[in-house]
Amino acid sequence: ITGSIGAIDPDGDALTITLTAPTEALSSGGQPITWALSNNGQLLTGSAGGNAVVTIAINASGSFTVTLLRQVD
Repeated sequence: ITGSIGAIDPDGDALTITLTAPTEALSSGGQPITWALSNNGQLLTGSAGGNAVVTIAINASGSFTVTLLRQVD
């Protein structure tokens, strides 16, 4: 899935768009999904049982990509 999120600061200041892990408990194949966020906050990876399940990437302009690699229960 790809898309874009629009965000504008009314004062024209530069914005920083970052991701955070979901607060809801999710699982894949009965295993809990754990989340890892990149240092810049723009890549979030969910893994279960040592396998990547989903990646979510966003850039500074708000363009994002969600890649589902395994089933989410």
